[in-house]
Amino acid sequence: MHLALATQDLGGLSAHLKTKNVIFDDWTGKKNTIKHRSDGVDQIYIQDPDGYWIEINTATH
Repeated sequence: MHLALATQDLGGLSAHLKTKNVIFDDWTGKKNTIKHRSDGVDQIYIQDPDGYWIEINTATH
C-alpha cells in the first residue's frame, strides 16, 4: 500500500518531524533528506507503525 499526501511547506513539515524524532527519508535511504525530483516536486517518505510507507510531497495536482 502506498499513501501520498501533499503539503505546501515540506521544509517546515520536515523540520517539525525532526523535532519529534520522526525519521523520514528520500526513498533511496538517505535519512532526514528531501528528494528533489526532476519534475520539480519535492518529497519525503515516512513509515507508519505497521510498516506502511507514506509519501509526503509538494505536488499540486
